[in-house]
Amino acid sequence: MSYSVIIMRSKKFIIISFCLSCSFSIFILTKNSNTQANNSFFSTEEINTLNIPTQWYLKNSGTFNEFQTPSYSWLYDETLSLKGVDINISSKKYSKKRPITVALIDTSVDINHVSISDNIWCNPNEIIGDKIDNDGNGYIDDINGWNFINNTNDISYIKSEIHGTAMASLICGYEPNTFSNAYNTKSEIKLMCLRTLQGNEATGNLKEIIAAIKYAEENGAFICCLSFETYMNSDTLYSTLKNSNMLFIVSSGNDGIEIDNNGPFPSAYELDNVLTVADLREDGKISYTSNYSNKYIDIAAPGTDIACASPQGGYSYVNGSSCSAAIITGGAAYIYQCSDKELSAPQLKECIINNVTPSNTLSKYIASCGYFNLEESLKSVCTDKS
Repeated sequence: MSYSVIIMRSKKFIIISFCLSCSFSIFILTKNSNTQANNSFFSTEEINTLNIPTQWYLKNSGTFNEFQTPSYSWLYDETLSLKGVDINISSKKYSKKRPITVALIDTSVDINHVSISDNIWCNPNEIIGDKIDNDGNGYIDDINGWNFINNTNDISYIKSEIHGTAMASLICGYEPNTFSNAYNTKSEIKLMCLRTLQGNEATGNLKEIIAAIKYAEENGAFICCLSFETYMNSDTLYSTLKNSNMLFIVSSGNDGIEIDNNGPFPSAYELDNVLTVADLREDGKISYTSNYSNKYIDIAAPGTDIACASPQGGYSYVNGSSCSAAIITGGAAYIYQCSDKELSAPQLKECIINNVTPSNTLSKYIASCGYFNLEESLKSVCTDKS
């Protein structure tokens, strides 16, 4: 039986010009999962009694031998995992030299989840609960971010919104098996949660997304994770990204198509501060559902059969280029923290795409002809390990 969920539909964006969507396939691994519209779930025991295989994207031993998400990714192929296809995390940790704030522009987030709570950004210039805009930025009591859908400071989990929580846990690098942090950045990455997408289909509009991007930069974020697509080529969105000092890590989208200059956007924007990421499977091939282009897609990163947090304390397996973008976002934050010299957004992008793991299999689909290699990226800008 197939439990695949494909939420993004390109035809939808032709009819509804400002409808945006971020998508992935999701397979809940907690008791209390409910079936929502356009989603198919399966339910098993809770995480504390569930033997989740090691996150293959952290260390792929080639023994990941079960379909965790029987989805389109495996439709035409029976090969499972391939040893060494991972992001190459070193057993040693590099010394961190500076803090970083990462903006997640997405749905609501379960900020109390154990895999996320320690990393949530706190606005140092706001006083909690006094109903005053202490920092004068136009947002009252924006302690952890802002809800641009409802124009409130409440970014906490809203029923049926799963995407934001999943992406947040991947950015934070939390490992469900060991309950440890993959990037050793538990207290250093600060995650600014900005709700601009809503519902189980994670739809939104450009006005709110652009406002969130500006908010993120004005309040100290350096990396921004964007997991949405639209076929509306907005000059305002383009100029907002181009004129920003942030690095935008963008998912390629999950339509299974070749991207061209007609979109989808923002993955089709050629900017030196936009890093676009495709979905890599555990066998080293691009996912069947991932968008691709050897011109517009910069890099691939793991995005299939990824264990991550789900709201209300659970965990899930998910598929999609959103996962790929979130994983590189967490890795990029670690590189920025550890680099000998503080990197600009274009320098950080260059560091990542110049140090990929090369792959002939990806040469037709990815501009860099490779997938994310965290260790090689670190070695190129760092000299000391702890």
